[in-house]
Amino acid sequence: MTQDYTYAYNTYPISSEETAMEGALKRFTPMPNPKDVYDFALMGLPKYFPLTREPITIEMVKPFLDSAVTEIEMELGCNISEVAHYHSEDYIDGMFTNNYMGTRLQRWPATSIVSMQLKYPHTNTPTPYQKYTIPANWIMLRRNRVNVVAAMGAVTVSTDNSATVTAGGIFTFITGFSRGAYGPGSIEVIYKAGFKHDQLPSSVADLIKTWAAYRWLQMIIPVLFPQTSVSVGIDGVNQSVTLNMYAALVARLAEMEKKKMQLSAALTKSFGRTAKMSFIGS
Repeated sequence: MTQDYTYAYNTYPISSEETAMEGALKRFTPMPNPKDVYDFALMGLPKYFPLTREPITIEMVKPFLDSAVTEIEMELGCNISEVAHYHSEDYIDGMFTNNYMGTRLQRWPATSIVSMQLKYPHTNTPTPYQKYTIPANWIMLRRNRVNVVAAMGAVTVSTDNSATVTAGGIFTFITGFSRGAYGPGSIEVIYKAGFKHDQLPSSVADLIKTWAAYRWLQMIIPVLFPQTSVSVGIDGVNQSVTLNMYAALVARLAEMEKKKMQLSAALTKSFGRTAKMSFIGS
């Protein structure tokens, strides 16, 4: 049991049914591959370097695609693929009773709680810490926020020495019995965060592709168009055309940078932590 009520739901759309079928409109798409980035970045551009006549291959894209995925995760604090994380939280008096905990998990989008334990120093056990595992049906996960709603019932809780205690026993423990007002690192949460394998929202896949193409073009533009302009003359009609391809590609990079920011903002707004601010006066 990993979710409250043990009900599985999709990461996107948030809390939608796992068994929902897609129609002609596709919300999900696989992870972009190097060829996707290659075709997007070099659309309408030469496929070789003009100075050396060296072909531009798909294999050149892969390091930039891998780096783009990691950079997005670091920049936004999210997970592209699903990963298990460890979260440590300090206990504060009244945390479980008045506020029902309400801990915010750092990595998003959090999809399931693997385990949640409370621990405190105890010298009468083989290990330095005595640990209590909170029952799964007491745990609620909502948009990266974890609440613990303790309920009296016919449940048992395993401790680190294989003993069991009743629900009433752990209830008295989490409400502060035999503990002080503050316990550093007393709460441990292991959870999964990220999108399912090859089931990304289309906008997330577009962000990865755009980010990788942007980084790659930044690297190859100086050698792709070493000349700042190209003149084409037609003697029969005495006309000439000057094409500044380098400036055109720089403008294209600027548009890709704007697209990156827009897609990142949409992703963070839907899953992450945002704060809206307004100012009064000039």
